Amino acid sequence: YITFIDGDDFIKSNTFEKVLAILEKNSEIDLLQYPEIHVQDGKESLWSGYPEVSITLSNSREKMDAIIGETPIIPGGLCGKIYRKFVWNNLQLRMDMSFCEDMIILPDILEKSRSIMITTAGGYCYVMRPGSATKSAYTPKKCLDVSRLKIRLLEAAVKYNIDIDRWWSNAILSAVDAWGFYGPCEELRA
Repeated sequence: YITFIDGDDFIKSNTFEKVLAILEKNSEIDLLQYPEIHVQDGKESLWSGYPEVSITLSNSREKMDAIIGETPIIPGGLCGKIYRKFVWNNLQLRMDMSFCEDMIILPDILEKSRSIMITTAGGYCYVMRPGSATKSAYTPKKCLDVSRLKIRLLEAAVKYNIDIDRWWSNAILSAVDAWGFYGPCEELRA
């Protein structure tokens, strides 16, 4: 199995025991999402779109809709998930990105996963703090990385016919923003 934990976040007690037990009972589940809990000033709150009951998705369109649909039920990062190791075969994080590098690979992971489960067991505690990557200043490089992500999610939206108009608008506005903020970029020209 493979999982990711950011250095300033933490996992609720017994989370791995619980999620590994689920995976060992369900050999077709290749990605298991456990609850993302936001922690700010010592207060905890469940990620806003998270389901109240466990859900298993096997249909490709349903899996993709869970992250890019109008009301996503899976948080976009790599953390808070545990993956069967084979899912990562021939996949690599983009080394040219320092922001959104985790979410940009999720469509590929979902396509390689036979089934995914969103469980209510355990918990990934995402510590909200000033100065983190998501709270820091919007730089030209960050702007370019966001545009790269929006373009990738548009590709997934088109492939699975999910909210294409919204993703088209997001991708175009983000690319124009990046072009103006970051400057001319061959990648955005395509």
